[in-house]
Amino acid sequence: MLKKPIFSRGLTAILVFAALVVALVLLTRPLSARANTLTVCPSGCQFTSIEAALSQSQPGDTVSVGPGLYHEHIWLRGGVRVQGAGADKVTLTCDSPWPAVLGYPQETAGAVIDGFTVVCDSPNSALHFDYPHEKETVSNCVVKNSTGQWHSGGIYIAFGATPTIISNTLMGNALTDGAGGGAILVDNAAPLIRGNTFISNTAKSGGAIAVYNGITYTATIEDNTFIGNTAPVRGGAIHVEGSNVVIRNNRIYSSTATSGAGLALDTGTTGVVEFNDIAFNTASGAGAAGGGISVASGSSPVLNGNTVRRNTAPAGGGIHILNAAPRLTNNAIKENAQAEVLVVNSSPVIVNNVIWGIPPGGVIGFELQGSSSPIIANNIIAYEAIGVRGDGTASPTLRYNNLWINTANYSGVAAGTNSLALNPMLRDAAGGDYHLLSGSPMIDAGNPADAPAFDIDGDARPIDGDGDGIARPDIGLDEFTLAPPTPTPTQTPLPPGSFVTVTLQYGVNGYQGAEDTYMDNYNATTNFCTASQLKVGLRWSYQPILRFDLSPIPADALITRASLDLYMPAWSAASEITMGAYYISRTMSICEATWKQARSGNPWGGDGAVNTATDRRPSPESTVTTTGPRKWYSLDLTALARGWRSGQLANNGVVLRTSYENVGYFYIQAAESPSINERPRLVVSYRTASLETPTPTPTRTATTVTPTPTQTTPGAPSPTPTSTATAVPTATPTPTLPSGAETTVTLQQGLDGYTGAEDSHVFQYMPDTNYCDSDPLKVGYKQQYASLLRFDLSAIPSNATVTRAELQLYATGWGGTDISLGAYYITRTVSMCQLTWNRSRSREAWGQAGARNTLTDRRPAPESTVLTRGARAWYGLDLTAVAQGWVNGSLANNGVLIDSAYTVGSFYFASAHYGTVAYRPRLVLTYRVPPGPTQTPTLTPTGAAPADTPTPTPTATATLTRTPGAGPVTITLQQGVNGYSGSGATQVDRYDPTTNFCSMDTFRVGYKQRYGALLRFDLSSIPSGATITRATVRLYSTAWGGADITAGAFAILRDLNVCQATWNQARAGSPWGVPGAGDPATDRRADAESVVTTAGPRQYYEWDLTRLVQEWVGGTLVNNGWMLSTFSPIQNSMMYFANVNNATISMRPQMIVTYNP
Repeated sequence: MLKKPIFSRGLTAILVFAALVVALVLLTRPLSARANTLTVCPSGCQFTSIEAALSQSQPGDTVSVGPGLYHEHIWLRGGVRVQGAGADKVTLTCDSPWPAVLGYPQETAGAVIDGFTVVCDSPNSALHFDYPHEKETVSNCVVKNSTGQWHSGGIYIAFGATPTIISNTLMGNALTDGAGGGAILVDNAAPLIRGNTFISNTAKSGGAIAVYNGITYTATIEDNTFIGNTAPVRGGAIHVEGSNVVIRNNRIYSSTATSGAGLALDTGTTGVVEFNDIAFNTASGAGAAGGGISVASGSSPVLNGNTVRRNTAPAGGGIHILNAAPRLTNNAIKENAQAEVLVVNSSPVIVNNVIWGIPPGGVIGFELQGSSSPIIANNIIAYEAIGVRGDGTASPTLRYNNLWINTANYSGVAAGTNSLALNPMLRDAAGGDYHLLSGSPMIDAGNPADAPAFDIDGDARPIDGDGDGIARPDIGLDEFTLAPPTPTPTQTPLPPGSFVTVTLQYGVNGYQGAEDTYMDNYNATTNFCTASQLKVGLRWSYQPILRFDLSPIPADALITRASLDLYMPAWSAASEITMGAYYISRTMSICEATWKQARSGNPWGGDGAVNTATDRRPSPESTVTTTGPRKWYSLDLTALARGWRSGQLANNGVVLRTSYENVGYFYIQAAESPSINERPRLVVSYRTASLETPTPTPTRTATTVTPTPTQTTPGAPSPTPTSTATAVPTATPTPTLPSGAETTVTLQQGLDGYTGAEDSHVFQYMPDTNYCDSDPLKVGYKQQYASLLRFDLSAIPSNATVTRAELQLYATGWGGTDISLGAYYITRTVSMCQLTWNRSRSREAWGQAGARNTLTDRRPAPESTVLTRGARAWYGLDLTAVAQGWVNGSLANNGVLIDSAYTVGSFYFASAHYGTVAYRPRLVLTYRVPPGPTQTPTLTPTGAAPADTPTPTPTATATLTRTPGAGPVTITLQQGVNGYSGSGATQVDRYDPTTNFCSMDTFRVGYKQRYGALLRFDLSSIPSGATITRATVRLYSTAWGGADITAGAFAILRDLNVCQATWNQARAGSPWGVPGAGDPATDRRADAESVVTTAGPRQYYEWDLTRLVQEWVGGTLVNNGWMLSTFSPIQNSMMYFANVNNATISMRPQMIVTYNP
């Protein structure tokens, strides 16, 4: 029966009445002119009580609470942040029966309470959230030694509330009379409980957390640590009854209960329990069972990827399953008491797990009792007293299990189908690493009908791990990936059927066969073949046309895949689109095509190529739906590419169209884009049909050959791109470096004596393990893996100009799903052989675990990205900008982090320790030196990992000079850095329309378009004829209104004075065409240069202004600056950004510009 606490009716009435009073106060008091910071302290501030300050607050305000003891009850307000000076400095206490902190219905932005210690003995809990629309955030607080009678000692969450409880400590809290939840009780609500620590909390059930939800709401409990929590009945740490839950990546230690000492799932519970470490918990007392996990009473959750170890109970020390039907996959269940898994009157599915006892005797692997009928398949069971034991009444289905070195493999049950008894050959079972070694008899030995879709690492099952051409799942929790074949060091004729991949991209390796334009309904007779960006969308109004010459592909090749990859740097109206690629059936000329005509004198059958009989096919070859700008998107053109190359189809290219419902539009980098690596590319994979040997050519594609270092004369013809063989020529630095000539070197561990490469990866579920001597590197699977690499560049002259630097990685395996990889510059000092998920080096933690802090650990935006296309291929990432900094010393060489978006895909890359040198990571670097004698670069072995030395703060001079033709220049403009004083910023406020705010240290953007920001940078230090290859503005968010915003950067068209501008005027005596710079004809452009959606405060955000800065520098547009504005009049949150005169110089706005003089 579902246990639900009963709320005191008297208190309910009191709280409801109080809520109405608060609402009345908020509705009747006048709105202040703008959001404020209201200060509270015991004396000398605006207010002496928190509640008094809250009563005068409005959305967007911050109530700043100074150190002290506050004895009161507070009602949180929507959109108001209550910021304490720190949990070690501010304590909030209360009197019974009122909670210390109460919520309030929040239809829009939620409230935030941060930085408090809360101690409260109330029958109703210390913090109380029980309205359907509550969405508070409780962060960085300590809730301790609080005792509740009916609900929870700590936090009560009920009746549809959806708060976020993050990064708090809850300790010593207790519930005396209620059913469960010593620290948190969830009663029909959907909170996110993440990153908290629960210590020594107690209740009858659910010593730390109890979830009694039914199936309407889903509670998410992830990344928490539970230590020493107690429940006399069920769930020492967590008790879930009749609910759907997500319990992920928690650490549950040393808890006690009668049933389910770590975790108890009862009465029809469903959901996912995955990647938790459950250890050292003890079930004791009459009928005790389930030292680690108890699953009972009709529950059917999925238990995946957990480690259940060293737990104790008289029955089912690891997992106890009673009258339930859970699914257990990819778990490591080891060294528990009595039985690793006890099944009583249940029918679970238990597949692809590792059951590992304590050598030599162990306990019982699977104990089957009563009318149990489990499916037990593809498991490894080792070092147990008995592998599988039945009591004579159970009727299990046993198949494809491997039982090894057990005292007895089976007792009371038959062995089942395909039972093995072989050494599983695990990587390090004693150390908890159950991955299969090459040659393991577990590889391809499992039953496909039982195996889960993914293994412990997210690799898709099945994989052909033994190379026999037949893919079957492995036995155990790991799906083994076969290493790639050793490359032939010389050019060898490719036999028929060999696979080759080539990337066709304008300007890369001499390829000139890409061309594009777009049709514009509003400029129906204009051709755009020289444009640097294409447009697509806006109800069919913009339609790009693209064409690639396929002559580099052999005519008799069998094309197996062709993908059109497009980079979309910006969008309009923050609206996603669905785009399709349509074959063009009419003869067409790219530089003559317009909305009206396919070529000169040859009109379309219908304007905009709408005629599906004469202009294009009626159906697209493939479609893709966008998920925001600044990403690559791919369209499958395999069938068309086959027809084009074979001659069965005329190669007239493709036209891209959206549906009429798509009111937004996207920009696409064109073949004329100054950013070569962002130009459209056609990636073609094919199988050779003859003994013809492809000519190896250094490319930037997945099958790149290491280029031989040569002197390149500027302007010399480049080779034609052709298919790439796998030979790797030796890199030999040229001894003489003529002035202005380019040199290319390949840095690869073990190549020509180079020993300066080092790498490692980090893993969320082994947070204190270093992998610097391991192979492979891993990236992906829900951002659980990321890799770090560093190359010593001391052989490169410090005065060299780096013209190109590319990191190349070889994918040895994958999980069956492609991912987008990004290379992020690491801003923190690291030690490659000391770093882990938690630490950058032995005595220094990351700002956020996994190097996620974009202020202290890494840059927020990648240097470059690449979309994968399967395993056994090379992938390149452009590191030119950071390599230049590493060489000249303006950036500390901490290396780069390779990370992916949150996706189930995972990739494995050969590391610096990979057995075949030719597949190890390599940095291909091209540079030139200024005139004068230059030392010959020699690649010499380097020493061990760099010493732990502080990372120098990277700075850039506002004005830099270079010799003509010396390559790209990057400058960072920031007020007060290197004497730069040319930036200014202010906000405009609809409700304070005549006030200028340029002297404030922060400015605001958002809240129903009430606030906008105006910014300007003096760019006179950049030569007027410069070509801008990249320009971005970075703004640091200091605070927010409790919810994210979407903001665009708009070019200002009117003459502006930042320190005179207001909501009403652009400068003194010059009003805006529409107040708030609202006229798209005279005040600002209608379309944003780029758009960003925030993800919380206290981090940098970056807007791409490349096109706009080029216009400013080139003189085609006056530099009046730009406006940051939101799009929606109902988006009622806001962000605060540091201004140019902020006290912290490093947080001030930055303009980063890369240009060719």
